[in-house]
Amino acid sequence: MRVEAFSPGHITGFFLPMRHTDALRSGSRGAGLSISLGARSVVSSSEGTGKIEVLLNGTHCSAPVTMHAARALLGGKQLDLSIDTELQIPIAQGLGASAAGSLSAALAVAQLTGCGRQEAFEAAHRAEIANNTGLGDIAGIYRGGMEFRRKEGLPPYGIVDRFGEELDLVIAVVGPATSTAEFINDEVKMNQVQTAGEECVNVFAERRDADSFFRISRVFMEKSGIGTPEVRRALRAIDGLGQGSMSMLGNTVFATGDVEKIEEALSQLGRTFRCKVDVQGARLVSSSGL
Repeated sequence: MRVEAFSPGHITGFFLPMRHTDALRSGSRGAGLSISLGARSVVSSSEGTGKIEVLLNGTHCSAPVTMHAARALLGGKQLDLSIDTELQIPIAQGLGASAAGSLSAALAVAQLTGCGRQEAFEAAHRAEIANNTGLGDIAGIYRGGMEFRRKEGLPPYGIVDRFGEELDLVIAVVGPATSTAEFINDEVKMNQVQTAGEECVNVFAERRDADSFFRISRVFMEKSGIGTPEVRRALRAIDGLGQGSMSMLGNTVFATGDVEKIEEALSQLGRTFRCKVDVQGARLVSSSGL
């Protein structure tokens, strides 16, 4: 049996980390958006002993986040799973690659094992929290579009509201990859994020629209101290062409406005991608043999 699923990637503009004993109640408050680029996973199952193998862009790998989610959904079922995931976005650049990869796989595995959609989201969210690879990406993708995570956690524990509109976006990777896990475990950096995040969440709650999102994201980047020289240089290069900020947590900028001129400017500084805000959310693409 074979199932294919897709999950959009996710960009966070600003966030306030909130951890609790229960992983489903943990996550972050803040705002972000789902993007039309993400991950596509094809999962095949056969009778077996519970073996799981993962290919990422054609290469066998440990893929701990995907493995964690798939193992939770498989439980004690006597099935072998082959997970083949294609990422359309770079890893460790603040684009939600681990979330998209694990969630697309989880949706397909859930279909094969008789689990529900909610269980797939819960498995992926728990996997992200356990592996320190993200806090709010799965909750953001759960709602889709441009979203305000006003209470941390995966819905229904978390409260996630939509705002804004569908936008054309330019994404540019302008520096080396970063480690979300290392950042999350850095107490000094997280204290700065906590202070800046609380202020930005409170301000955004008063006016929830795309203009405020981009503006407050820039404020958060500066007040949290996260902004890198490469990101600041890229944002200066597109001043006057539209709105943009840093994708948390990566050496990546995202922008909207005069997308042709923005892409031209950013292409001089790094690899660029064109996409849209995704409003469909994670979804099954096809299934056969069920």
